Amino acid sequence: MVLRLVVIRYRQRHRRVNIWAVKHWCRQILSGLLYLHSHNPPIIHRDLKCDNIFVNGNQGEVKIGDLGLAAILRKSHAVHCVGKPSG
Repeated sequence: MVLRLVVIRYRQRHRRVNIWAVKHWCRQILSGLLYLHSHNPPIIHRDLKCDNIFVNGNQGEVKIGDLGLAAILRKSHAVHCVGKPSG
């Protein structure tokens, strides 16, 4: 559902975007989520929205940002990460 809203919002702002490029970006977002969820314990973003998806149109690269509300899932209980990691 979130991914669909990201695509709709982007297409409203940029009407001339190639649909192939949008599909490529969607695959990158899903790949990023798979990467986060594949950790042991899994990392859950918890605030995925249009404002946290960064598209570099020149290179066709998509990044998921703002992991400040991310949670680490352990034994069916989420351990909250407060704030952003320092470093």
